[in-house]
Amino acid sequence: IETKDAKKLLLRTADIKLQSQKKLEFDRIKAISGLSFEMARPISFGICNGGESIYMLLTWVDGLPLDTQLKKMLPADQYSIGIMAGKMLREIHEIPVKDHHVPTKEERMNHKLNKLKQYETSYVRMGDEEDTLRYVKDNLHKIYNTKPVYKHGDFHSGNLIWTPEGSIGLIDFNRIDCGDRYEDFRHIQLMDAERSVPFATGVIDGYFDAKVPDEFWAVLSIYVAQTAMTAINWAERYGFEEIEIMREKYHKAYRDYDGFKNTIPKWYESL
Repeated sequence: IETKDAKKLLLRTADIKLQSQKKLEFDRIKAISGLSFEMARPISFGICNGGESIYMLLTWVDGLPLDTQLKKMLPADQYSIGIMAGKMLREIHEIPVKDHHVPTKEERMNHKLNKLKQYETSYVRMGDEEDTLRYVKDNLHKIYNTKPVYKHGDFHSGNLIWTPEGSIGLIDFNRIDCGDRYEDFRHIQLMDAERSVPFATGVIDGYFDAKVPDEFWAVLSIYVAQTAMTAINWAERYGFEEIEIMREKYHKAYRDYDGFKNTIPKWYESL
C-alpha cells in the first residue's frame, strides 16, 4: 500500500480465526526486527473488516527479487551475494529466543511425522522413493538437537531483495518460527542450488565462515530428503505441471546426494 505522503508499506490480512497464530507470527518478527540488514519490519497489528479479519502492517523493502537478478551476475558475484545471505541468516539465528515462543520438540517432531504420513498415504508419489523414506525415518532422531533459534522458515533467494544500494533485504516472514537452525537451509537444494550453485555455496560458506561442520551436512541431508519427497503434496493443489516439476527436483536431489548415501551434495563439491 502507499500512504498519503507516498510512503510504501506492506499490508497483510487474514481471517480472524487465525488471530492467535498471526499475533505469534507478528511478535516473533518484532523479536528479530533490530537486525542490521534491510527487512520487512513490523509496524502494527490489529482487527479490521468489521471484526472478520486481522491485519499486519510492515515496512516495504524496495528493490528487485534476487532470484531474477542472480543470473545476470558473474559467478564470483553470485558467490559473494551468497556469503552476504549466509551471514544474514546467522544474524537471525544469534538472537536470544523467548521461551514462550518455542514449541516443544514433540510438537516439532510430530509435524515432521505428519508430513511423512501425508506423503505415504497420498495417491501422488515421487517413485523410487523407498530408500529415501527409509533414510529419513532412520535418521529423523538427529534433527532438533541444537539449541532452538528464530527461523525465517522460508529462506531462499526468492525471498531476498536486491536493493538499489547493491545489497540484499529479506521479506516474507509469514513462516517464521522457532526450531533447529539447520532447517532454515532446507530450500538450498530444491531452489537455490538450481538457480545458482555459486550463490548456494556462498550461503553455506558465509554462515559458517567456510568452516562447515560435519554435523551440518548430516542433518541437512535429512531435511533435503524429507523436503524433496513431501514437496509433491504441496504441488498437488497446483496441478500436473507443478507435480512434474517437483518430481524432477526430487530426482535431481537424489542424484546429487548419490541416493542419500552421501551427506554432502555434488554441487557443493563442484566449485
